[in-house]
Order: sequence, then C-alpha cells, then structure tokens
Amino acid sequence: MAHDSSQISVDLHALSDSRGFRWWGLVLPFLAIVFLFGCYALVNGDIWWHLKTGELILEQRRIPTENLFTYTNPNSSWIDLHWGFQCFVAFVYNYFGAFGLIFSKSLIGALTFLLLLLTARNSLPGWLTLLCWSPFLAIFAARYHVRPEMFSLLFVACTLWVLHHSGQRPALLWLLVPIQIAWVNVQGLFVLQHLLVGAFLLQQLSTFLVQRRNGQLLRRLLLAFILSTMASLINPYGLQGALFPLELMGKMSGELRVFFQSLAGETSGISEFIDRYGILAITKNSSTLTLFGTALVVVISQLASTIYRRKLDLYHWALIGGFAYLAWQMNRNSNLFALVYGYILCSNAANIIRFYRLSRQGGGEATSSSSTSPQVSLPKYLLPSVQLATFFIVSGILGVTINDALNHREQNPGQRPRRIYFTEQHPWYNNCAAQFISDIPAPLNVYARHQGTGFAGVVIYYCFDEQSKNNKRVYADARLETNSLKVLQDFEAIPSLLEHDMPAAEALLVDEHGQLPLLVLGNDDLMRRPRLLQSLIDSERWQCIYVSEFTARSWDLGVSMFMTAAKRKSLGLPRVSVEPLTRSAFQQ
Repeated sequence: MAHDSSQISVDLHALSDSRGFRWWGLVLPFLAIVFLFGCYALVNGDIWWHLKTGELILEQRRIPTENLFTYTNPNSSWIDLHWGFQCFVAFVYNYFGAFGLIFSKSLIGALTFLLLLLTARNSLPGWLTLLCWSPFLAIFAARYHVRPEMFSLLFVACTLWVLHHSGQRPALLWLLVPIQIAWVNVQGLFVLQHLLVGAFLLQQLSTFLVQRRNGQLLRRLLLAFILSTMASLINPYGLQGALFPLELMGKMSGELRVFFQSLAGETSGISEFIDRYGILAITKNSSTLTLFGTALVVVISQLASTIYRRKLDLYHWALIGGFAYLAWQMNRNSNLFALVYGYILCSNAANIIRFYRLSRQGGGEATSSSSTSPQVSLPKYLLPSVQLATFFIVSGILGVTINDALNHREQNPGQRPRRIYFTEQHPWYNNCAAQFISDIPAPLNVYARHQGTGFAGVVIYYCFDEQSKNNKRVYADARLETNSLKVLQDFEAIPSLLEHDMPAAEALLVDEHGQLPLLVLGNDDLMRRPRLLQSLIDSERWQCIYVSEFTARSWDLGVSMFMTAAKRKSLGLPRVSVEPLTRSAFQQ
C-alpha cells in the first residue's frame, strides 16, 4: 500500500501507545488524580466501631463471635467478616492516625485503577484508555470512603486482571484462591468473585462447546473456580461465614427493604429515586445521569463489539446485567458498577478498533498474528498531537486537584465533610460530645441518634471498655448482623414516641435491670421536630446535661444529651439550659 509523505504506517502494537514513558506519562498523572480524589476527611460513622473492634482483636488475640457493643442484644451471635479490615485500620490508626487511614485508602484506590488500566495497555492507546475511564472515575469518587469495601474494590480489580490475562498466562488463575481467602476475611462482598469467575467460566464453556478449543484453559479455570469457592470456607466462622452474605441479603430484601432504606439511605436504589422524584429527575441529577449515560455507552459498545466480532460475549453481557442490577438496587454499589463497566468499555473499544483495522485490511480475526500485524494509515502528527493534548489535559486536572487539596476546597459543594485533606477532626463526628460521655464517672447505656446510627459508632470507640467500671454500651448501631429487626424498628420509633407517648418510649429504652439510658439526640432532629424538644423540656424525669456549641451554619452537626433527674443528681452533673435550642428551633 502506498502512502504520501504526510502519512505513516502504524501497526497495532505501536498504536497501543504502551512503550516506555509515553504510556506512563499519561497514566501516572491520572493515578495521582485518583489518589487525591480520596484525600478528604473521614465521613462515615462506621469507621469508629470498626476501629474499636480491630483494637480489641489485636489486644485480645481473638475474633469476636458475640455482640459486644449494644445492651439491647447482649451476647447475640456476631459473624464479623470484617475482622481483617478492622485489624488493618486499627494498626494504621494507632501508628499514623487519620492521615494513615486516608493515605492508605487513596493508595488502594490508585492501585485498583492501575490494575484495570494495565488490562488495556497492549490493546488500546493510552489517551483513549483514560478517555474511557474518566466518567467512571467521577462515579467512583462519589463513594471513596475508608470502609471494608475499599478492599473489595481492589479484589474486583485483581480478579478482572487475572481473568483478562488468563488466556495468555493460565497459571495466573491460581491467584484467585489467595485473593478469595483475603477477600472473605475483610468483607461479605467476596461473593462477587464467584459472579466474575462464573461469568468467565460460562464464556469459556460456550467457546469450547461451539468451537472445540480452549479445553485446557477451561479445565484449569473450572478447577480454580472450585478451589476459590472452597476457599470461602477459610474464615473464622467456616460454612456459616461463607453463607452469611445470603443471610444478610435476605434480611434486607422483600418487605423489609423499605425499612432498611429509611435506616440507611445508601441502601436505596435508582428505582426508589424514580418512584420518589419521577423519571425526568434522572436528567436533572448529575449522579444518575452519569450512571445512565455510561451504561448506555457500554451497552452500545458491547453491541458494536458483538457485531464486529460476530461473537456473543457471554462474559461481558453477564457482567453488564449483574452489575447494572447491583447499581439499580443500591446506590452504595455505584463504585462497583464504575469499575466493571469501565473495564468492559475499554475491552470493547480495543475489540472494535482491532476488528475495524482487520476489516480495512481485507482480513479476519484468523488472519492476524503476532508476526504480521496489520497496517493502517494515519496522519503523521495525529497520534503525537493527541497524546500531547491528553497529557496537558490530565496534568491540568491534576494541577487543579492539587490546588483544591492545598486550599481545602470542597470536592462536592454543599457537602461539608468532603474537603480534600488528611484529618478526621470534623464536627460531623462530634468527638467532643463522645469524649464528654466517656468522662461521665458511671457505667451507662446510651441511646445515640445522630446521623442515624453514625454517632453510636463514635460513642462505641470512645466509651466502650469492658475492663473499666465505667463501661458504656449503646442501644443500637449500624451492624445489621447483630442488631435484631425489632431493636432497629424500636430505635426508629423512639423519637416519635418521645413526642406523643413518653411512657411507651421509656418502656423500649430500659435495659434488663430497668435502667433508663442517656438520651443523645442530634440537634437537627430536635430543631426540626419542636414537639420532641418540647416534650423533653416538659418532662419531669428528663433533664438536659449537654448541648453542643453551634453557630447558624453548624447547628445540624451538634447533639444534646438528656439524663434522668435522679441519675444526674447522683452523679453531681450540672443541669444545662436548652434555651439555645429553643431559640434556634423557633427561628427555623
């Protein structure tokens, strides 16, 4: 084929832009952006009971099997599949504080993306790889917390990387076993490996039955799948632990789904969003619009790939359906959606480009080989220009991100905790209030309702100490595996009962000895529900002992505490005026 002076011939391997500094020059700034997107203050209450559990495991050298932290479910069974994560964060926090937790989370996030970027290194230009991944990074960054799922995200990437390269290096499949052993001991989402490997196994089985090839890969994959499934049993709870995700799924489905959504908004899905706001609201919400837009692009790319290859990719279609279902059911699964759909889009883009070039050369898939790469003519300066433009764009975004980090600018305007910096000292947690409870010189039960059950986790961290005579337990926390449905329903009902039927509320609050707990209520609840505040003021039994300091902009971040008059007097605690609350509530 003849070419004029303004054209160059580029083979597939060269076009992949995978050699030397060119690829890394694009990828490293992108990974730096991924890292910095994770550098914001801790914003979930669950981290505190995870930290306390990790500290107890490291101190006592044993993994818990019974509930420790709540007085409403004493000694109930506790299957704590998060124990590996908890030991990790407790160790890091003890030596490096919140900085270490945030740094570790951001580093794991960057490593997750690196593994997925490497799957496309030899098949897709670097600039196009980053273009494909950019919208999925935006989805991923919306839920980028120090939680057990940060390891699940890494293990999803590891599994995809292993499966992607297993065709050329089948021995990599044995890595699925140690991945699963680690996964089952950090979070219940280890079942996702079964989904990923099962879908890949289905594809290989189909290929073998239709084309009678890849038999050796199929046998090795089947054995690896069986071994990794058996590896799920390698946890402190054996078969009970391996089956626990099914139990938890049943607990949160069916008629109970609505209740758990009211308890934890992250368990709501797109269907609830549409029911609440209407189908057109999708176009007005950036998060849902990005989800639907990227899903549409991936489905179109899969259809195009199927048409070009004339081959039904059961593996990709199964992942598209499975992870779309997860994102549809719960918005907390959006980052899983982002990783899997980003991987599929890059794979499809590589397939489409490859088969398009082959068709332009008049050949098919069977004609291609590593020794005779097909040629395609492109403008001489097109690729260097695109690569250079991509480098400057990525570097520019990196510069803006670094500037935001240095100036503590909000990553998501209107969500105060999402600032880019390394600290946990944010009023969202109200550490001072938890420390005040810890300093009360008596064993106490605590009904803590602020940010749902979030503040209960902070109370657990500061106040739970079985070795102390002043040990304190909470009414309920965020652990669905230990709190019974009745306790959680009572937890939700108590504020309303305090408004209308104080004796009924007190009947739910008492412990097995008939003792009433310390009431800790968020100021946002009290100000938005003036009847609740007035009921406590009018009560002869309850008296206020603590009101967080707050301003007109921070009133919703504080808490107030109420104790029975007899208990307050016996402890010699001063009574505190609720006048700041009543004045602010009247102004709301």
